[in-house]
Amino acid sequence: MFYAFKRKLLPTKFPRLLVNRTNPKFFNHTARRINRIMQGKDYDYLEIGVADGTTLQSVSSKRKHGVDPFPLFNLKRLPEGITFDLATSNDYFNELYNDKKFDFIFLDGLHEYSQLMSDLLNALKHISIPGWILIDDIVPSDSISAISSMEKSYQIRGVSQNEGYPWHGDCYKILPFIQERFPEIELFLIIYPDNPQLLLRIDQPLILERIQNIPQKLNFDYFEVFSPKKLQSYPIFIEEVLIKELTGRSWIAKSD
Repeated sequence: MFYAFKRKLLPTKFPRLLVNRTNPKFFNHTARRINRIMQGKDYDYLEIGVADGTTLQSVSSKRKHGVDPFPLFNLKRLPEGITFDLATSNDYFNELYNDKKFDFIFLDGLHEYSQLMSDLLNALKHISIPGWILIDDIVPSDSISAISSMEKSYQIRGVSQNEGYPWHGDCYKILPFIQERFPEIELFLIIYPDNPQLLLRIDQPLILERIQNIPQKLNFDYFEVFSPKKLQSYPIFIEEVLIKELTGRSWIAKSD
């Protein structure tokens, strides 16, 4: 979704207009999860990789910011409370004030670990304490979906484009990296229903040097990351069970 290029003027003509949808029937799984976690709280929300804006418009925050170089909606007519940067995530974070913080960040950019790594480490620098980060495309549907190249993945599967077969890329490599590099971050791997996602809870400031030292290569492969032994180490949740557990903790924000 993200490509290297300079910012452009906002486009004036797109077939789709964003609205702030309040009816749950319009929510996708991501917006539903975020809204259930953050219910009742006044918070700042950042979305990296917006595409058609379905999630951005359905998240319940009153202050929402999106970042994407190729959005599929009209940016000249944004609903109240939504702001937008027509930029790559790298350009956006490079220009963001160091003291700007968000309470919830959703990462859904390019399906490759190197870009996700950059987005994650930037997000950790700009997350409020406490705060949440939700990561998409973290669990491939199979080893073919986990191939880093979309073209190669479809070629091996013998299909043109996705034809009903998803491509997730190698974002899954981030999972053991977070476990090993940031043990103080609480992980929740949501596997059901809908698309699996990784939810992070950041409760304490992270050591800046650990965020800045980005590894050049992650050598984890699909079968290692999702081996039976490794799966036992992941905090795996069904969404409904997770929400019930979080509701029982003091972090779930109640109305101010």
